[in-house]
Amino acid sequence: MRISSINSFMNNSVIFQGNEKKQNSLRKVANATMLATALSAAVPMYQSCDKLTQDIVHNHYLKLPVDTFTKEEMKPVPVPPQIIFIEKEVPGKTDTIIKHDTIALPGDTIYKHDTTYIEKPPIIKHDTLYLPGDSVFIKEEWTSPVPPKQEEIYDDLGIHPNGNGKFFISESYYDEKNNEFVQRRLHGQGSSRDGKILVYNVVKTKWDDEAEGVVLGKNETFEKHLVYLSEDGMDLGVKVMKPKVDIRVSNDDKKSNWQVFSKGTLSTPDAWQDQESFFMQNKGGVIDITNGFNLKKGLKDQSVTITNPYDSQWELSEWNVIKGDPD
Repeated sequence: MRISSINSFMNNSVIFQGNEKKQNSLRKVANATMLATALSAAVPMYQSCDKLTQDIVHNHYLKLPVDTFTKEEMKPVPVPPQIIFIEKEVPGKTDTIIKHDTIALPGDTIYKHDTTYIEKPPIIKHDTLYLPGDSVFIKEEWTSPVPPKQEEIYDDLGIHPNGNGKFFISESYYDEKNNEFVQRRLHGQGSSRDGKILVYNVVKTKWDDEAEGVVLGKNETFEKHLVYLSEDGMDLGVKVMKPKVDIRVSNDDKKSNWQVFSKGTLSTPDAWQDQESFFMQNKGGVIDITNGFNLKKGLKDQSVTITNPYDSQWELSEWNVIKGDPD
C-alpha cells in the first residue's frame, strides 16, 4: 500500500481562476474539505506494504490553528504529578571459563584445555520517572466532538484513563522499539474555537545510554498533533507536525522542556510543517491505521501492541491517560 498526502496550505494562498462565482464556489469546497485523525501512534507514513495493492490518497487542507482564546478566557486544569516505571531489557554479558586439565603419560605430559561459555540472562532495567504536576488551560463550557471518539479508541485498546471530565488533557507511554518516552498535552488555547480541531503539544524523550534511563529534559524532539474527526464522524486520527528547524534544548532539572511551545522559535504556527497524517478505524477491537499499521490491546496492563506493515510487533507500554475539565 502506498500512502501519500498533500500538505496543508500553511501560509500559501490558493489561486483560483475563472469568474467570481466559480472562485467563490471553489473556495467553499477547499475550505470545507477536512479529513481526520487522532490519538497518537506517530508511526512512519512513508513505509509501504506490498501485501496491499490499493493506493489511498489523503488530502489535508487543515491549518494549524493560532491561539483562538486569550489566556484570560481559559481556566487552569491541573495535571496531577505522576510516577512512571519503565522497563528496558539490557542484554546479559557472556562469561568465559577456561579449565586446565593435566594428563600424565609415561615420558610426557599432556595439557587439556576446556573452554566453557556461560551467557547470563538479560537484565531488566527499571527506570523511575517523576512527572511534576502542571496545568493545561481549557475554556470553561468549551465543547468538542472529538473526546467521545477518543474515549472509544482508548476503551477498545484496554487503556483506562484517570480522572474525570470530557477532555483528555494529557497522556504518556513508553515506545519499547524506539526506546523513547512520549508525552502529549492538550493545548486548549491553540485549539479551534469550535472544538473541531484539538491541538496537542508532544515531547518525545529518547533513552539515554550513558545514564541507562530516560532523563527528562535531555534527548528531546518536539511535535504537534492536530486531533479531529473524519467528515462522517466515524474515524479518529492525527495530523503530525514537526518543526521546520532542528531544535536542540536541554536542561539539568529533569523536567521536560514544555516552554519551547510558548516561547521562542516554536511558539508560532509558521514554525511547523506537515510530517504525516493517518486515520484510525475501529475494526472490532483492532484499530486499523491507514498507513498499514494497527493497534490492539497489549500483553501487559495499560499497554498497546503495535504492528507495522511487515508484521513486526512491539509494545507501547506504561500508558497514563488523564481526563479533566475546567473547575
